[in-house]
Amino acid sequence: MKNWFKKNKIIVVLFFLILIPRFIFMLVAFFVLGDSGFVGGCDVYLPAGLNLLIHHTFTNFSSNLPLVPNSFPAPGYPILLGISWLIIPKYLFIVFWQNIMYALFIVFVYKFSRLFFNNTVSMMAAVFMAFEPFSFFWSNMVMSETPFLLFFMLSIYFLALSWRNQKLKYIIFSAIFLGLAALIRQIAFLFFPAIIAMTTIMFWRKVSLYKLAKLLIIFLLVFLAITAPWCIRNKIQFGNYTISNQTHLLYFLATTRSFLSLTTDLSIDEADKYLKNLAVEKAGAGNFNEISIVDKYIPIFKEISFSIIKDNPFSYLKWHLIKALPVLTDSGWMNILYFWHVDLSGDRSVNISNLLVQGDLQTLSYSLKNNQVFLVRILGIVFWLLIDAIAFFGIFLMIRKKEFLRIGLVMLIIIGYFFITSSWVAMARLRLPLQPFLFIFAAYAIYDFYLKLTIKNETR
Repeated sequence: MKNWFKKNKIIVVLFFLILIPRFIFMLVAFFVLGDSGFVGGCDVYLPAGLNLLIHHTFTNFSSNLPLVPNSFPAPGYPILLGISWLIIPKYLFIVFWQNIMYALFIVFVYKFSRLFFNNTVSMMAAVFMAFEPFSFFWSNMVMSETPFLLFFMLSIYFLALSWRNQKLKYIIFSAIFLGLAALIRQIAFLFFPAIIAMTTIMFWRKVSLYKLAKLLIIFLLVFLAITAPWCIRNKIQFGNYTISNQTHLLYFLATTRSFLSLTTDLSIDEADKYLKNLAVEKAGAGNFNEISIVDKYIPIFKEISFSIIKDNPFSYLKWHLIKALPVLTDSGWMNILYFWHVDLSGDRSVNISNLLVQGDLQTLSYSLKNNQVFLVRILGIVFWLLIDAIAFFGIFLMIRKKEFLRIGLVMLIIIGYFFITSSWVAMARLRLPLQPFLFIFAAYAIYDFYLKLTIKNETR
């Protein structure tokens, strides 16, 4: 035990350095808001998990028996919550183990970085990720982000180990954890093409194409072994080979509405009303609530979304890229004020990306002058613009060096994947999976600047 601690002293210290402040934040929030304060209206996962574990029916409806199964939401997080609730029925207990998970996530950010960079760069990136203010909020909320981050980072870490020594066990572990991550958040379900690109870059001219193909096929088979049972269940019961139909519903409610508003004279509210009325009419229902969370109506939402987007494909692509920008700038710092009962409704009603796209600087200026909470949001955006600028400089420095070119391109693929897939609903919480790699680039740039400054001072 003594030898293990000596060997892993940095990791142990890092783990508790991350965990203790989070526990303090958790306890302060608990005494301010009570146990229900950790929910924030996001407890839809718990009924689904309890229904599956107790009644053997997966549905987020908690109506009278018999329960009607559905595919909302993805099953991974509800199952975790259900197990946790059966052990100790408190939201405080959920955020307790989530904070432990987040600390482990940071440890593996450090371990991943150490495979390619020195201790200084790795520690800087891990500490940046650990103490960025928004991360305190999400590890203390009953939401799926924290377990998703841990499983996704474990997948990337084991994949990186396979790049180093080409052992089959690491490919298998990586695929298992990516499968678990996909069962928590469906965004990981389509990550396999990125796995192909990253592994090809790291193995190019190092292994034969046959061995590369063999490793990737094994990865895919293991990944499908984890995710396929649930997808087959949804295909049989609801007609879609998917982890959850919730993605299509949210796309209809957010992306299609926003795109329709931007390409017509309709306001957001008018576009929302138009789309819902159209869906109700096509479904032959009385109102939108009757069809909103019912799997059999998902094809209607998909049909409407596709018909609106296909009429303006190039406009859609343009707006898709523009609307992805907030994933690199939105700080989410105002959310922390939620724990102290600060009213955030005025701030949240201001869509900065839409105002910039439409050139409405007057409304933006008015919001800044008349809303002090909005200033916190602007400061957060300025902070992230600075981090982005430093990180982009780090990217430039890294790809210039042969020893870091491959891993630099790999991290760019991860950042690019989550940047593109987070568009339209881009916000700080959707940046979390790409954030460690952004911080690694930033830490590398800072360290490179420090080295050059030191050398310059020594030569004087």
